[in-house]
Amino acid sequence: MTKSGDDNDRRPFGSAFWHNGSRSTWYVHPIEQSADDNTLRLGFFNRKANLGKLHSPVSYLVTFGDEQTEFRRVDIADNSELASKLSVQQRMYHALRRGSMEVEEIASAIEAKPETVERTARRYPRRFIVLTGGRIGLKEVSA
Repeated sequence: MTKSGDDNDRRPFGSAFWHNGSRSTWYVHPIEQSADDNTLRLGFFNRKANLGKLHSPVSYLVTFGDEQTEFRRVDIADNSELASKLSVQQRMYHALRRGSMEVEEIASAIEAKPETVERTARRYPRRFIVLTGGRIGLKEVSA
């Protein structure tokens, strides 16, 4: 954890040496579970990638059993705490997978300003389409 407190999920603890010397860094965010629950939800966020583009965030549900531990990939947007760490573009993508929506509906669903939603839709024309009537949708939905 850095002293400033605002950069805690961006860089590893300690000096810039750890971040600058790494080829790739990931931030792992655990979600608090109840004490008697034997599951743990983790969000993985790629913060640095020298040898290519940043990977998309992913989430895993870890279940601890008596004989084995199971890792199951789950949708990161299903958890509000992890979804809040996604970019506006990523949150819009997850919200629009169910179908097109009005700008105000998207803004309310992803907790962003309507102007930000409109600007993001214009900025990423390969991903989003503005339909007649002002609704925004996805150009292509991948499974």
